[in-house]
Amino acid sequence: MPSMPLLLLSAAIAQTPAASADSVDRLVTCRAVPDSSERLACFDRAVDRIAAARRSGEMIVLDRTKVVERKRKGFGLAQAPGDMFGGGPEDAETEVRTLTTTVAVVQPAAYGRYNLQLGNGMVWQTLDLMPFAPRTGAAITLRKTPFGGFRAHIEGEKPVLAKRMR
Repeated sequence: MPSMPLLLLSAAIAQTPAASADSVDRLVTCRAVPDSSERLACFDRAVDRIAAARRSGEMIVLDRTKVVERKRKGFGLAQAPGDMFGGGPEDAETEVRTLTTTVAVVQPAAYGRYNLQLGNGMVWQTLDLMPFAPRTGAAITLRKTPFGGFRAHIEGEKPVLAKRMR
């Protein structure tokens, strides 16, 4: 997926002509103005509207890679309902459903469970009983389950349910 900025407009913006999505559309339509001085004037007006909307906080532009990285860091932690962009298509495009890293530290927890500190600094706990501790340095892939839980696929082990501790 190409790394492109996401352009977000609030509902209030859509109602204000100076800062609407139509400002970005006007910028694009300026390319079709044949006279170079009129085209430049058109670009200047469109850019001024966009700059004013950004200064006022009515329009924000986010880099898709930074959004995905933020979601990756929060993977497994409780999040507010609706996600960052209200659960719409922008959220679906930046959703993180899988995370792959390595097991850095293994600590026993109660009753055959283990706390796993991962190579990215996250700490997860296995929920299913495991007869043996996972191996330090093993590859681990965490996946969201259909009902909101997480399953850890640890190299050399059967998949187990897990929860993020921190």
